[in-house]
Amino acid sequence: MRVSNIYSMYVLTSDGEKIGEVLDIQVDTDSWKLTKLILKPSDKIAKEFGLKKRFRGSKPIEMEVNVIKSIQDVIMLSLDSKEFRKMLKRQFLGETS
Repeated sequence: MRVSNIYSMYVLTSDGEKIGEVLDIQVDTDSWKLTKLILKPSDKIAKEFGLKKRFRGSKPIEMEVNVIKSIQDVIMLSLDSKEFRKMLKRQFLGETS
């Protein structure tokens, strides 16, 4: 699959919630492996986690690729909605539980 096909692809949790779309990717230049997806959060996620910026859209979400279950027409995560929110709480709110 070409990297250009991944840009703007929707990302869904394992239980089908649309959590965003791919804005960018991060690559390890030593191994040339994809390490992270940079997502534009859905409006629902952005509002829930305070990621909306006044004039510039939303703060992006960085997501490790080890939570990707499959890539076809959309990117499906191995995390359900509850697990995904736990991950975001750790990333943006510093919560560990």
